[in-house]
Amino acid sequence: VRLRTGIRPRLGGPPAGAVVNAPGLPKLLIVTEGERHLVAVDLASAEPRWRYTWGRGGALRLKRAGRLLYVASGDSALTAVDVESGEIVWRVRSRLRFRSAPVVEHDCLFSIAGGTSSAAELWAIDPYSGEIRWKTPVSDGPATVEGTPLAAGPVVVCTLRDRYGVRLAAFDRDGGAPVWRSDATVAPIGTSWLSVDEVAIGNTPTGELLAIEAATGQLRYRHVLGRVLESDVPRRLEPVLRSGALFVPHTDVHVFRPSDGTRLATIGPCDAIPDLLRV
Repeated sequence: VRLRTGIRPRLGGPPAGAVVNAPGLPKLLIVTEGERHLVAVDLASAEPRWRYTWGRGGALRLKRAGRLLYVASGDSALTAVDVESGEIVWRVRSRLRFRSAPVVEHDCLFSIAGGTSSAAELWAIDPYSGEIRWKTPVSDGPATVEGTPLAAGPVVVCTLRDRYGVRLAAFDRDGGAPVWRSDATVAPIGTSWLSVDEVAIGNTPTGELLAIEAATGQLRYRHVLGRVLESDVPRRLEPVLRSGALFVPHTDVHVFRPSDGTRLATIGPCDAIPDLLRV
């Protein structure tokens, strides 16, 4: 044991955290503390450097990019916090609630407001100043949005849940205009998505890997990874992109080339199910 420190236990929701280990920034571990606090623990001395209080208790979603930490706590505010000092850099508010972590891609931040069997809006925000570039309704009526937005090439793709599965809706990343919307479900509920260049790739709980053209919504490729028993589904299905290869957790770990779906390797078989995959 190199370092040890004590913080108040997390109450009222799951824990969340982020590690700061970038050139020019102090090495910090930022974690939830108590009901509605974030604490930044110095990884060199184990001393707390700052504490931040958010507005209400509940599930906290964090995204760090550079020296800014973006905080969505399930209320009407999306906040950017300086990781070095804990001070608020900017804050935007909506009549809807920010429940999911934002996505930062090419000097633009995308976030979903609402989207829990309610109205839903896709926001595009300057990640450094908090200036709202545009916002647009995700659907014509109440909707449930699964996961975070997918910034893929010229569009931003949102995953919308219905009673039969997941549909996709794409919007122009520069102005927010609707580009296309899938007429039928493209994947089952619980699919984990990843954007690679101009392709949205989904790993389904039913053992399929599929890739959707971001610009058109057409299917580029689909692979059946194998028969799935309910007990053999990994708890987390997120694909991992490393060195140009896509590592996909299933009962084994499958490796593909993301651009055309060429199978590169299979890591397995193994008695262990890859519930958490890191490459």
